[in-house]
Amino acid sequence: MKVYISDGESDTKIEIARIEDGTNTDVRLLYLDVFADSEIGKYLRAEKTKITVEAQGEPPQENTTIEAVATFKIKLKL
Repeated sequence: MKVYISDGESDTKIEIARIEDGTNTDVRLLYLDVFADSEIGKYLRAEKTKITVEAQGEPPQENTTIEAVATFKIKLKL
């Protein structure tokens, strides 16, 4: 699974997090850290921000609802 961020207006997006193959995803909650070198400030300051997730794998056998919550802690450099 790969997570991308964009400004919501253009097609340009950057990858900010991923889950590597072989990671146990058979859990109720999954936490991802944004890559340390990701420059996401301009996307979070944009009028619109878009988070996109691309995933592949086997679908669950039963109906499943996926809910995503994105929380960002920002460090300011002055």
